[in-house]
Amino acid sequence: MAHVIELKNVSMAFAVGGGIFGAKKFAKAVDNVNIHIDEGQTLALVGESGCGKTTTGKIVAGLLKPTEGEVLYHGKNVWKMHRKEFNEYRKAVQIIHQDPYASLNPMLTIYKSLSAPLFKHKIVSTKEEAID
Repeated sequence: MAHVIELKNVSMAFAVGGGIFGAKKFAKAVDNVNIHIDEGQTLALVGESGCGKTTTGKIVAGLLKPTEGEVLYHGKNVWKMHRKEFNEYRKAVQIIHQDPYASLNPMLTIYKSLSAPLFKHKIVSTKEEAID
């Protein structure tokens, strides 16, 4: 049985220098990461500032394409999925920001903040369904 999410030899490098005449320089934010998450499992990425936690999270969520390696969802490479499949993946995998001030609008109720994506992605159609 395939893992729900799997990262195989994932690396991410960002261009940090080089000009028109100079060779491009790259900095690796994530280097050869291998992780798998099975149904019902929770994974915490813990580490010091600048170690690649956010970059890894963005790669898992499909917000960044790794420069090397594969991101698999139920055994399928997310970067080789058709648009409809990839959109379903993006609905299934979401980021929860650690800082509540960055993730929750203080002008909205908790209900409005949490139910908005449920209605947007047609997971629920009534207020009662959203509350349940």
